[in-house]
Amino acid sequence: MYNASRSSASFLLQVQGGRATAPAQVDNSGASFQCHPSSGPNAPTPDQCKTKVKGGGQVQVSGTLTSCDASSPLVNASKIIVQK
Repeated sequence: MYNASRSSASFLLQVQGGRATAPAQVDNSGASFQCHPSSGPNAPTPDQCKTKVKGGGQVQVSGTLTSCDASSPLVNASKIIVQK
C-alpha cells in the first residue's frame, strides 16, 4: 500500500492492486507505528516512524475496514509498518 497524504490522526492511502477506486481514509489515532527494519543500533523509535509517513512512501496497515465502499473505504488502523 502506498501513502498519499497525511495529517496528525489520519492519512489517505492509495491501495495497491486496484482494490479501491479512491484512496482509503486511514484513522491512525490508535495505531502503533513500527519502521522496517525495526532492529539494530540505529533503529528508529515509534515516534520517529510516525513522522516518516509521507506522500509517496510505502506503508503496511493492519486494522479494521469500517467501510467496504470501494469509492470511499475507511480503515481503523491498529498497526502501521513504515517501509524503508
